[in-house]
Amino acid sequence: MQKNLFTILLGVVLNFAITTLTIAQCIDGDCENGQGIYIYEDHSIYIGKFLSGKANGHGTCYYSTGAKYVGEWLDHESHGTGTYFYENKQTENGSWAFGE
Repeated sequence: MQKNLFTILLGVVLNFAITTLTIAQCIDGDCENGQGIYIYEDHSIYIGKFLSGKANGHGTCYYSTGAKYVGEWLDHESHGTGTYFYENKQTENGSWAFGE
C-alpha cells in the first residue's frame, strides 16, 4: 500500500515538474555527486546516482519518448547490465557499452 502511494505521489510530482519546467535542472537530491532526480530539456527524467554531474552507477531514465532504461550508467551513458523498455512495451535485457 505504501509503495503504491509513493508511486502515485512520485508520478504527480514528476508530472507537475515536467509540465512546468522549461530548462534542465536538478529537482531533488545531489545531482553533482550523490543521489538525485534530474529533468532534461527534452523532459526526460533521470533518477539515480551522479558523479561529477553525470549519471554514474545505478539509475533509471524515463525518456520523453515513453521508453525507459533501468540499470548501470557510466558518464551519462548506459554501460553495464540493464533493461531497456521500449515504447511498444518490448524489453531488452543485457549488457550495454557506452550507450550501445
